[in-house]
Amino acid sequence: MNRTWIFIIIFLSTFISLSLYAEDEPSNPVQFKVRLLGGLGLGSNEGLGDGTTTNNFSQELRVQLLYNQSYQSINKQETQVNQQQQNKKRESSWNVSSEGMGIDLGYIHLLTTESGTVNYFQLSLILLDVTFNDIFVFQYGLGVAIPEDAKRRIAGNFFIGTGIEIPISRTFAIPILIRYDIFFTGDDIDKDNNPSDAISIFRLSTGISMIF
Repeated sequence: MNRTWIFIIIFLSTFISLSLYAEDEPSNPVQFKVRLLGGLGLGSNEGLGDGTTTNNFSQELRVQLLYNQSYQSINKQETQVNQQQQNKKRESSWNVSSEGMGIDLGYIHLLTTESGTVNYFQLSLILLDVTFNDIFVFQYGLGVAIPEDAKRRIAGNFFIGTGIEIPISRTFAIPILIRYDIFFTGDDIDKDNNPSDAISIFRLSTGISMIF
């Protein structure tokens, strides 16, 4: 028990130190971002979940790891130039603040059928994330979903999401995202003539973002 508390104290001390260091440092064009998210939503069973759906309520926990390129300093310089040149055209109302690439890891309860709960581990090796005007977020990704129950089928996964990320300091922000996922897989040849089975999920996610 004493060792556990020692590890917790060391972890928190290191995390706080890194956060304070990031606050004191000038804005870095290259950043590492971590998003911790939880979400709730509704699923639509299009054959991937065996049996009739009894509950389509969806829940998720996920983490997104992003390697970010920030354009904030460039946008600030452009804003200053535009303010000095009042008689010229105003700059575009949509400026790219940052672009990121990374991975998305999640555990999601999609829905419940007569055969039981349908739970998947998600791994998106392609995650693209763009922030506009320091607050508006757009992202999409592609990966694979592995069922918690070995009897179910592995599925492909595509998602698209949008929302806002509210900065509360240089290090922390609060994301609020609306996301659509589709889980899809080909049918067994002997099963039926449909080209594929799928589950679609709409949900709302929030949590915290940390920028280093």
